[in-house]
Amino acid sequence: MAERYDICIPRPRKSGKTYWHKIGSAFPSRSGEGFDLSFDSLPIPEYSEQYGLQVNAKLFPARDSDQESGS
Repeated sequence: MAERYDICIPRPRKSGKTYWHKIGSAFPSRSGEGFDLSFDSLPIPEYSEQYGLQVNAKLFPARDSDQESGS
């Protein structure tokens, strides 16, 4: 099976911890340069005084579908 990553965006919890919400998957491209991205949903941009509208996302090693993503 090809190497796969989860595309996740940070969401704050009331407890102050960050929950990483999965929005898609990333796979190394067949050419070996970069990644192919497959989105299940698109994140809503957040406003930053420094950068204006922005979206932050991270790639994490893929988890099994029965595991909860987050930390």
